Amino acid sequence: MFGSKMALGPFPLTAKIYYTLFGLDHFGLRVRAMHLGKLLGGLEPPRRILDAGCSGGWYCFYLADRYPSAQVFGIDIDDLSLRNAEVIRQRLSEGGTRISFQKDDLVTFQTNTPFDLICCIDVLEHIVEDEVVLSNLRKALDSRGLLLLHVPRKIESSPVMYKEHVREYTEAEILSRIKRAGFEIKKVVYTFGWSGSLGRKLYFKLQGIRLAPLRAILKGVMAPFLLLLAYGDTLSKNESHKQGLFVYASPLRAKEA
Repeated sequence: MFGSKMALGPFPLTAKIYYTLFGLDHFGLRVRAMHLGKLLGGLEPPRRILDAGCSGGWYCFYLADRYPSAQVFGIDIDDLSLRNAEVIRQRLSEGGTRISFQKDDLVTFQTNTPFDLICCIDVLEHIVEDEVVLSNLRKALDSRGLLLLHVPRKIESSPVMYKEHVREYTEAEILSRIKRAGFEIKKVVYTFGWSGSLGRKLYFKLQGIRLAPLRAILKGVMAPFLLLLAYGDTLSKNESHKQGLFVYASPLRAKEA
């Protein structure tokens, strides 16, 4: 279950119980994880994986489980998120030695050993120098590697969805940035269609309940339905809403660049 390892983290007991039973409760993360899993289907198992902007490490733990022979690296600039992820990593009975976390800034990130797979999920919209980050990720990716990147889609004539975002992207804007960084677009998948959008609205309604015991009970009751809505988002093309974009890209070969 995606996010179930969060139960090993330094969190309240009620949260740990929920994580154990249902996985991570954040609906948006769950939708993106389900789309990520679908995009990874049939992929040759990578040896070195980078989660660029890993936050609490949930995708790192998921990828380490999916690819038991891979080394998984997570980098982020947030100290608290990295500390929580490291606590979980140290408490893992299996796989912990294949995961590592490091504080680093994607704007200045460099590596001498390329990665086979780089995931950058809901990160670029927080960074002013997004094109610098894309260039750095291109340099960090093996010539036969893959980039999986998710961003929120910009709704025309609407302000950004969340105040912490420095921007959101139209499809044309994000694809042009990715291409300028030296990538070839392989596939674009829309996320948060009617099913995902409904689930997100319900999730935020639950989060808004001030009475903590009632909120915890209702979240537990609604968990199976929210899981179904998250899964439903992967079954549709989501063209009616498409509030997010997953882009599957590979480096341009020298003769193509």
